[in-house]
Amino acid sequence: MACHGDLRQRARRAGIACLQIAGLWLFCLPFQWGCARLHCPVPGSLIAMVVLWVMLAVGIVKERWIGQGGDLLLRHMLLFFVPAAAGIVQYGPLLRTAGWRLGVTVAVSTALVMAITGLSAEAGAGRKWRAPVGASGSDVPSPPQVNRKREEMRHA
Repeated sequence: MACHGDLRQRARRAGIACLQIAGLWLFCLPFQWGCARLHCPVPGSLIAMVVLWVMLAVGIVKERWIGQGGDLLLRHMLLFFVPAAAGIVQYGPLLRTAGWRLGVTVAVSTALVMAITGLSAEAGAGRKWRAPVGASGSDVPSPPQVNRKREEMRHA
């Protein structure tokens, strides 16, 4: 009997994720249409993503409204890049002549990006907050004060 409840719960979560993905797609459509009509050099989907990010940051859109659908898309993002990887087949002669150099370049650049990101994250995590240069201590709120103010405004 527990199996039916689990199956029902999974179906419900899948349905919610599908509805959220449909909502994200519908949110994106007007931006794509507008960019096409205005001959905008920036893709409408990119503008929609930035607008959605701002709306999430400000609190107009709640994360729970799109979270499951966004998580599903992120989990399966690799599938969206399969066509690009399959396109490499067109460059067989290039890969035969310079493939090893391209592989070394990709490996080294990936390792550098990972190392720099890791070092930056560690440096940022261990860093203490300091007031901007020239500011007196009473003028500049410390991060705990800022966080407390945000919480007060959020609950007001």
